[in-house]
Amino acid sequence: MNNTKKWLVPVIIVFVLLVIIIVLVIPRPKENVVLAPTISIPPISSTTQPVQPSSTSQVTPTIPSAEPSKPTTTLSGKTVSCTSGECFFPYFVKCSPVELKMPFGEGAIYQIIVYGIENGKCHYTVKTVDASGKVIPFGPPSTECFMPVDKITTATVEHLFGVDAAAGKETVKAEQDQLFTDYCSQK
Repeated sequence: MNNTKKWLVPVIIVFVLLVIIIVLVIPRPKENVVLAPTISIPPISSTTQPVQPSSTSQVTPTIPSAEPSKPTTTLSGKTVSCTSGECFFPYFVKCSPVELKMPFGEGAIYQIIVYGIENGKCHYTVKTVDASGKVIPFGPPSTECFMPVDKITTATVEHLFGVDAAAGKETVKAEQDQLFTDYCSQK
């Protein structure tokens, strides 16, 4: 019996080492996780005030678009196109015409188009599209909004990118959820 104990311990150790090596060496299948695009936005203070449109030359007047599926163009005839939140942010908070296209998972694009101010409201759409521009079913639902310009804040932009889902931002998220309920509709 003493002889059996001498062999049992090394066999157990070898067995445990083999199990550990197998677990570490065999690749695990990758999960298909789709993450919302993230951007870096300046933090919101607890006293965030709505951004008021200014009468300075920074706000470009717009020509109404005949086709609602295309962004409104500026008087210079150019549409601002962005691929990052940093580019998009200043135009959105002023409700100036801009289009954002950001990669969103494999083969998908998170697209936000701001058409401009219509009857005192900021008109914009949010959708997830494929490379050809066709709406795809996963991701955030396609949404069209007519939000009062005085309700547009940095918190609105953060809401579009899910930044307000972080711990400690529950109040901001609730306020933005209510604004989206009041002024946006799913397409």
